[in-house]
Amino acid sequence: MYFFEVEKAYEYIYRGIVKVVGEPYQEEQPDKNGNMRKVWMFPVKMVKDVETAEAEADEKLLEALENLSERDYPIPDFDYILTPQDKTPPITRDHIKIRTRNPMHSAIALRYAGFLCEIDREHPSFIRRKNNHNYVEPHHLVPMKYSDDFSVSLDVPANIVSLCSNCHNEIHYGKNYEQLLERLYEQRKDLLQKVGIDITLEELKEMYP
Repeated sequence: MYFFEVEKAYEYIYRGIVKVVGEPYQEEQPDKNGNMRKVWMFPVKMVKDVETAEAEADEKLLEALENLSERDYPIPDFDYILTPQDKTPPITRDHIKIRTRNPMHSAIALRYAGFLCEIDREHPSFIRRKNNHNYVEPHHLVPMKYSDDFSVSLDVPANIVSLCSNCHNEIHYGKNYEQLLERLYEQRKDLLQKVGIDITLEELKEMYP
């Protein structure tokens, strides 16, 4: 079954797919007037949500980059397109809207960074099998799941940073993720503005729960 969150009357936000994992039961809860009433409870488990779908899209992007050969990467003396870009239409999977990632945009960003980590260019890595480049991973600084909050595309090289595997995981799961965000934001804030992504550091931090 599909799970929707009700924030206010007649406004529903789709959150994903759930399945019932137990017998329905009733319990008493107060209504908005404080009167106790019996309501049905349905034990459910999330099967697939927006976060999972976004993570799968990022994994597919990494897989696509693994299949790029040297000739698929942009020439070394290219430059960014520093104008706002239109968003591509979202695709729908399991009733979840996902914005697609263009592997070539990530390839441009990795080439622009010299295939080094933008937190620290000395961070160790290894060489990819197919193209002999240093292994780094693309990361959308302003996360793709917030695409609906912007009138322009977030899948642009100016919003994609090159990170070693350790920094990529730290920015998602680490205790000191805010320090990494601050460093990357200072490096990219001017580029972000040029491509129409207007965001403050505090707004960016709020996107990383």
